[in-house]
Amino acid sequence: MKAKITILSWSIAALGAVVLTSCNSQPKGDLSPQTHNSPTLVEQQIANLYQSIFNELPQGGLRAASNEKVGNGETYITNFAKGGFMLYNVDSLGEVILLGISEGGSLSTQDTIHQPMLRNILNQAAILGEEVAPKIHKDLEESNHGDPSRSPLPWIREYFGFPRYTLDTENFESKKPMKPSTLEFGQYAPFFNYLPKNKETEHDLLGCANTALAAFFSFYKLPKAIVCNNKTTKMDWENLWDSNREVYNLKKATGKKFYWKSVLEDDPVLSDQIALMCMYIYYKTGHIWSGSSGTAVENWRVKRFLKKHNFNPDVVDYDEKTLLAYLQKYKRPVLAYGEGDNTFDSWHYWVFDGYMENRCDLISVRQDYEGGPWVKDKVIKKNVISRFYHCNWGWSGDNNGYFRSHLLRPFYRYGIVSPTTELRTDLPDSEENYARHGKLFLTYPKELAEYWTIK
Repeated sequence: MKAKITILSWSIAALGAVVLTSCNSQPKGDLSPQTHNSPTLVEQQIANLYQSIFNELPQGGLRAASNEKVGNGETYITNFAKGGFMLYNVDSLGEVILLGISEGGSLSTQDTIHQPMLRNILNQAAILGEEVAPKIHKDLEESNHGDPSRSPLPWIREYFGFPRYTLDTENFESKKPMKPSTLEFGQYAPFFNYLPKNKETEHDLLGCANTALAAFFSFYKLPKAIVCNNKTTKMDWENLWDSNREVYNLKKATGKKFYWKSVLEDDPVLSDQIALMCMYIYYKTGHIWSGSSGTAVENWRVKRFLKKHNFNPDVVDYDEKTLLAYLQKYKRPVLAYGEGDNTFDSWHYWVFDGYMENRCDLISVRQDYEGGPWVKDKVIKKNVISRFYHCNWGWSGDNNGYFRSHLLRPFYRYGIVSPTTELRTDLPDSEENYARHGKLFLTYPKELAEYWTIK
């Protein structure tokens, strides 16, 4: 291997002698904690041994790696006083195998295989043709929870000397097994025409819970009519869905943000229908005014509202497998919320109403000399699947889009794959975590009456 240098050849042997001296007090094959969890003296000796070597190596990236096979045992990281770290394996007999030396490290000793930095280093070793033990591969899969989308993203990884390697993708395919299936209502004008405002701030009282419920009901084209102040207003769902498609096509054609109000302001009849429905839900779910900047709702009121209108009110903890299985099987939206603080028992309500799958093969590409072309080296992993879930998030409607699976942190800047125009990377108020401790309403109508009126 070109990354291996002469100075490391003798140092690996010296390193093995140092470790054997410190570990001989343990019987051979002993895997007790004293051997593989607390090598404080060993690590200090290793750090001293490699400090001078580290300083002499050329700068940049993963600066050296052994081509030895990694045996059974524990993998450790040792920090250097002047920055950087060494990755090595200590097996049950006290043998040491150097995996790599890198600069700029910030990990402490005794970090495990589950640390993201360690996973990245091991992936680098795999690209260079290292024979990483099956146990490490197994641990990597377990630490990813079986989700390939959580594997390290394809950023450039450079190595000492040539060839240099980076990750790329090929055979990319994107599909939408379930397209967005609800009307994208927002919380701003003209949806709140009938709702009161805070006198001081003019903040409208249309909150996320009633907006999400209205969007959720739109999948079933319910209610058929609303009775308010002794007046019955029929919902023109066909016209509403036509308008929704019109705005979506405008967005797709122009690349601009999604604004329902640009269409509905020209159609006061449709605007009034939506406003009446949201207003009704708002009052029936027992709104709570939380000051000048927001609204909140007690979840038991939402459950009671669903039950009253013949919807199943069951709630389960947020789990991607549960969410995906439900969307795949039933092809119907899921109402979700995040738990709040001590004042309110919900932080934010939204709707999962579709998902997208991106598939590709993960490959390594190499550059054999400075300025040379990058060519395909080998396939690292075939048929890597990344899933993105469509959120009808509320607010003005322009924050809706596809997000990565771990939506309990929806403001995390996820790596965008493709198509970039439809994947969201952040949301307003990014310092908040509206979706913490998330819950899912796996709710659906027990019976679908031909004519359903809420009053």
